[in-house]
Parts: sequence; C-alpha cells; structure tokens
Amino acid sequence: MNDRHFTNPLRGNQDKVQKKAVAAELQGLLAGIKSPADIKKMSTGDLEKLAAEIRELLIKVISKNGGHLSPNLGTVELAIAIHKVFDSPKDKILWDTGHQSYTHKLLTGRHDKFHTLRQPGGLSGFTDPRESQHDHFITGHASPSIAQAVGMAIARDMKGEGYNIISVIGDGALTGGLALEGLNYGGYAGKKMIIVINDNKMSYEPTVGGIQAYNNRLSFGNRLFDMPVYHQVRGDIHLLLDNVPKEREELVAAVKRLREAALSVLTPGIVFEELGYTYFGPINGHNLSLLIDTFKRASMIKGPVVVHVVTTKGKGCYFAESSSDQHGKYHGLGKFDAESGEITKKADALPPYIEVFGNKVLELARKDKRVVAMTAAMTIGTGLLPFSKEFPQRFIDVGIAEQSQVTIASGLARSGMKPFVAVHSSFLKRAVDEVIYEIALQNLPVTFALSNSGLVDDNATQQGPFDMVYMRMIPNMVAMAPADEHELEAMLEFSMAWTKGPTSIRYAKATSTGTPKPENFKIKLGEGAIAAQHGEDVAIIAIGSMVDPAVKAAEMLKAKGINATVVNGRFIKPLDEKLITDIASRCGRVVTVEEGCVLGGFGSGVVELLQASSINAPVKMLGVPDQFFDHGIRAEMLKSVGLSAEGIAAAADHMVTGRN
Repeated sequence: MNDRHFTNPLRGNQDKVQKKAVAAELQGLLAGIKSPADIKKMSTGDLEKLAAEIRELLIKVISKNGGHLSPNLGTVELAIAIHKVFDSPKDKILWDTGHQSYTHKLLTGRHDKFHTLRQPGGLSGFTDPRESQHDHFITGHASPSIAQAVGMAIARDMKGEGYNIISVIGDGALTGGLALEGLNYGGYAGKKMIIVINDNKMSYEPTVGGIQAYNNRLSFGNRLFDMPVYHQVRGDIHLLLDNVPKEREELVAAVKRLREAALSVLTPGIVFEELGYTYFGPINGHNLSLLIDTFKRASMIKGPVVVHVVTTKGKGCYFAESSSDQHGKYHGLGKFDAESGEITKKADALPPYIEVFGNKVLELARKDKRVVAMTAAMTIGTGLLPFSKEFPQRFIDVGIAEQSQVTIASGLARSGMKPFVAVHSSFLKRAVDEVIYEIALQNLPVTFALSNSGLVDDNATQQGPFDMVYMRMIPNMVAMAPADEHELEAMLEFSMAWTKGPTSIRYAKATSTGTPKPENFKIKLGEGAIAAQHGEDVAIIAIGSMVDPAVKAAEMLKAKGINATVVNGRFIKPLDEKLITDIASRCGRVVTVEEGCVLGGFGSGVVELLQASSINAPVKMLGVPDQFFDHGIRAEMLKSVGLSAEGIAAAADHMVTGRN
C-alpha cells in the first residue's frame, strides 16, 4: 500500500493534480443522465468514464452521509450494463438487500438528490418504490429477490405481458435459505427471468458456505471465463436448443445431448443447469463490453437464466477493496475521510453496547469452554470480531441464514454447549419459528443477544421495535433489557448460569452510559429496581434504554412540584410482580416507557399484571406506535413519539394534573 497515495483513494490517479484533471474531463457525464435512456446512446468508452465519475461521487457522498461504500463501488459497471441493455421501468430490476443500488439510483433520475442519501427526508440507502418507479420493493433484508422475481414472472405470463425481470443478488445473500428456496422453485417454474449473482465473495466478511465454495470453484477453476468465445459458444448452444422446432422430437433430443456434453466440458460443474437454469459465467463484472454482450444474450433465452458475475467489493478504492478490507470495515459505515479512509469518531466516545457484549462474551469464553458465539454474517456488527480471532474453533458464522443460526444453536445446546446467538433485533424476526420450536419448546439454554433493538438511524427494514412483543409471547423465555452496560454484563452472567431454558437480552444501537460500576452487582430472575424515588404522585415504570430518560423526566417533574418514583423493570418477562404492584398501588397512576412496540410489549405486560392483581390504577403506555419508521436520526425519532425525557415528563404531568 506504500505505493499508493493516501490523498486519493481512486486507483490510477496518483496525485491531486491528476485527480483534478480527471474530474474536469468527466464533468457533465453524470449530470446529463436524467433517465436510463440517456446511457443507451453512450459508447463503451464514455460508459467507462461514467463509471469513474460515479465512483468519485459515491466516495464523496458516502464519506459525508455514511452508507454502504464497498458494495456500491463493486457494482458500478454491473448497474451501468444492466441499464444499457434493459429498459427500466418496463423491465423490472430487483436489487436484493438493496444496499448495492446506489449506481442504479444515479442512473434513474436521482442524481440531483443523491446528496440527501440516508438523510431525514432524503433518498433511502435501499430501494423504495415510493422514491422511484424504477424501484419495485422496499428493501433492506437479504435474500428475497429471487422468489420475488419468480412471482412477478408468473404474474407477467398470466397477464400475457412481455418484459424482462432481473434479480441482482450478492454480498452473501445467496447463503440465505429464502434465496435457495427461490432458486429451487425458479428453475422448476421455468419462467423467463434473469438472476444475476454478484459474486464478490463477501458479505461483511468473506462469504461462507457450500454455495460460495461452489462459486469459487467456478471462478477460479475456469480459465476461459474472461474469453468472449467461451460465452459465445455457450450462448449459441442455448439459442440453438430454444429454436429447434418442438415437433422434431429426435432433433430436440440430439441438441439436448449436444448441450449436455458441451456444458460438461465448458462448465466446471453444472449445478445451476441441473436446477433448470441457463448458466452464463463466470463473467468479469468490471468488463463493460463483456457484461453488455452477456446480458443481451441472456435476454434472448426463453427460460430462467443465471448470470454469474465476479466483482471486486470496494473496486477502485484502495482502503475499501476486499483484498485489504477482510473484516468489512467499509461495507456499511458512518462518516469517514474521503482521502485517507479514516473513520470519523467522536472525541472520547464511550464504547457501543455491541463492544461491551463482545468483550463480556470473550471473558465468559475464557472461563468456560462450553461457550460458543454465533453470528449470521455480522461479525463486526455484533461485536464478535475479537472473539472470532481468539476462539476461531468456538466461533460460528452461518452466513445470512438466521433460521440456520438458531437451529444450529439448538443442536449445540442439546449437546452440552452454551451458545450465544448474536443477531440484530430486526433480523431475528426471520427465525421466530425456530426460536419457538427448536429452542423454547425444547427448553434449551440458548442466549439471544439482540443488538440494534428499538429505533435506529436507518430505513424501516432495519428498525428493531418488535422483539419485546415476540419474546414476551414465547413460553419458557426469560427476556431482559439492561439500562446500562453494567446491567448488560450482569445479564450475560445470569444467562450463562441459567440452565432452565432460553434467555434474551436486548440493547440499543447506542454507546454505553459511562456510569460507575456498582460493587458485587448481580441480576436475579424477575427482579427490577427503584431507579429514582421522589414521591408517590405517579409511578414511571421503564425498561432498558428508557430508564435513563425516565430518571431525567422525574427530575423535571420534581421541579414542577410533581413527585415521581421510577422503576427499572430489567425483566420484560417475568416481570417483577411484587415491585410493580406495590409501587402502582401506592402511586395510583402509572406511566410505562419502552423503546419497543406499544402494542403487546412491556407496557401491555404491566397492564395485564395490574388487572390480574385487581389494582385499579390508570396506565399511560409510551412506546413505539403502530407504524413503520423511515430513515431518520434515532434521537429525533424517539422524541417524535414521546420517548424523551421531555415527552415522558409531559405524559406524567398530564396524568397527574390534566395539563397538556
């Protein structure tokens, strides 16, 4: 890396002078594109210049706004080639997960708004049909695009319409069970559609699993894949078969035998062909001419097609390319310096909860060889990178496959191990069935560590307000939420010792509090605590991330002459029945506060308890309302729904005085 200048992340530009010269040469290409129709008139040479300009803009905007850098740098030529060949929005282009769609946005009339990427009221970091007719689904979770494409293809043919459907899937999304199910049925259905496998061998970190190993063999075992004649011969074989008169059965059979014999030679493994797809690849995903030619040939095939494209994640940016970023530092990130790649950090920032979790599980693993840490392609995002390095034999990355993650955990627990399933709250929803039947029904001691719970600075698919509801409903589940980092550590110790069934611990995408650590602090089953006690005008019963603003709200109320008692619930299930009923009966008024769904969540549990205990105290439940949240800033979103110290104080004030 010493031969590259830190003043410029783009390969080929060795100093600032040359960078300015290139920028001047490229000026106006991207600005002149108002729709995909504009690139159809451009030569391959101009398209290559356009790709360079797009990379410049991606680095510039993402460095200021945050976002998915490496995935988008790797798909610039791919997006250009797709829009060069196909006619969006008539042809439907589906970007799996959606975080690789930034170039697609730039080519579909959103260049003038691109500076608003991932900002409140601005462009989403994923695809969103409310934003553009060129987007067809709100995305953010991996693996659905193949099944979506199959459904659209069936509907198209039922209606007698004619257009192409292209699913672009990559960044490890093909490891997801939903993707494999879609792949299985798509080949069986036989509908005309194109699946583009963007094979960059990475999700956050290197993609794992047998499918990726197979793709690797295709990529490295076939030295012909970058030769146009290879793809021409394969394409001609398929076109020949498609155009043989069906009434000539003997000729059809002969061509099929020719096809199978030729493909067995030209393809180092024909799994996709056996599943019912015409397979093109592997294709150099940065060779525009080859991509365009391949997509033209793929569009002529009557049935389902797989186009296997090999790309370099972070292409053109030395600090983001996968070869130098094996741990996904630049996959998705906040602000960074566009020249050096140095990530912007707040001065004296406290460690985030995921780091507290990762360090504590590492400590537990050093003491007990039964501890196994698990992730679903989110080693860094869940705080498990240090664990993966120190205990690689006790670290499991299943790929983007949460159902498998949970089910493998059941096998580990049944065999005497102590698995910690680290997963974002929004992603565990995909495996609730397995949590219920493979874990809770079996009463297995598995710990679920739910990061990014509550509201986050991202689109609706990333929000995590639902876990308190679904964990509450599951028999045998013990569900907790820490108010600070010390409670998180104590809850992990509790989970380690708990052998009677599963436990879950939820924590926000936030930094820790920095509060002093109490001496000899331990968590006891179903035991909350008094967090603040000023009097008995009103009880504020809070859980997890809402305890601190509830304590601050009590101070605000005290200044107004209203005396509140604040309860730190700690346990979502089982509730501290004695503490809650005692405080509620003495105060006579209750406000519950949670950073989760107000329908069926922690507050609902408190109401159910008070009703069962015949305590006639009015309850005001504060929580995430019955709606989805678009991208925003977490603190502002919380404030907008009353989950701030001011909002909590206002709700309690109204309950006591009737004032608005």
